[in-house]
Amino acid sequence: MATEKFVLTNVENQIWHQSMVLPSARGQLTGSLADCSVRKQTLQGGRSAGVDVIEIDNGKLVISLLPTRGMGIWKVKSGDTEFGWSSPVKQPVNPSFVNLAERDGLGWLSGFNEMMCRCGLMWHGAPEEDPETGQFRTLHGRIANLPAHYVDVETDTAGAGSIKVNGRVEEAMLFWPAFELESSLTTVPGSSSFTIHDRITNKGGTPQQFEILYHTNFGAPLLEAGARLVMNYEEVSPRDEWAGEDIDTWSEYIAPEPGRPEQCYFMKPAADSEGKTQALLRNATGTMAAGLDWNVRELPWFTQWKNEQSDADGYCTGLEPGTSFPNPNSFERQQERLITLQPGASWDITLQFHFHTTAEEVARAEQQIRSLQEHFMAKTHAKPVAYYSPVAK
Repeated sequence: MATEKFVLTNVENQIWHQSMVLPSARGQLTGSLADCSVRKQTLQGGRSAGVDVIEIDNGKLVISLLPTRGMGIWKVKSGDTEFGWSSPVKQPVNPSFVNLAERDGLGWLSGFNEMMCRCGLMWHGAPEEDPETGQFRTLHGRIANLPAHYVDVETDTAGAGSIKVNGRVEEAMLFWPAFELESSLTTVPGSSSFTIHDRITNKGGTPQQFEILYHTNFGAPLLEAGARLVMNYEEVSPRDEWAGEDIDTWSEYIAPEPGRPEQCYFMKPAADSEGKTQALLRNATGTMAAGLDWNVRELPWFTQWKNEQSDADGYCTGLEPGTSFPNPNSFERQQERLITLQPGASWDITLQFHFHTTAEEVARAEQQIRSLQEHFMAKTHAKPVAYYSPVAK
């Protein structure tokens, strides 16, 4: 058979494998998948105890996936180059060690070190006590700290072949919304890219609002003085006055500066006639880059997070497409950026990740973005705009 499925976790049927390796005695990866492998292990010790890691090697990329942390992506490696960032939190953290409510709702940061983690689903953004309901919401929601209750690996040797890891994560509570995230990561042998497809479903019996943001993060060696964000956009606005001071250089990065406060820029992406848009982070010399492709009909907004403090403190930038901005949920609700799902309804999202390690690859990717951007007269706001930021005056 060309297609095989290996169930790693199924809580309902009490299936769980602490470790697994493909190829193995159970199943051989042959033909188009001969140079690929999938390994699953459960970490032990410290705050990583009990964290499942699935390592997908497609012959070009090694992708480390974390089912225990909402199907987030810990890091990606291409040859000797590792894409991700160096957080003060060095290893994946079991959600049982994360108290989201600590430090006035900033506890989410005590588990944050992934290359890509989701923020949502009931809410994301800054902590707040809702002025209308009095509800206290913690930073960035709960989905990144919820473990998958079902995980499998699908392999297909037909044609070019493919490896797909599927997972399901439940975010539900009695008398509260009930959402399920169905996520798949698919890659092709020898490819320098992979695709994430997510489906968010309202499993409850009443209409519910949701929001999601894909917090995609890069540090050294990709991020450095002279690195640049190249993307398709119609409008860019600083989150606050501090970000506005550097609006003329929002797309450029500086060397690590100890103690430098973070900056955020909110954007309306530009897109082609089918809604497709792109963002690319390239290093100073244009010899290395990481890119994202998505559809603005699924993720209509984009946030750039610049955390240019010292390496030891987490020198990093975040490229963050989302259904809304990481403002307090109540503000995003007022701006009507929250999405309502009827009972049983779903919202589908597809994201493609690309990793470039030669000057030729980077140049082609950058030219593709710039050729579309030429059709738009982008608008840059020097100060925060009320539609985008709650601090605007």
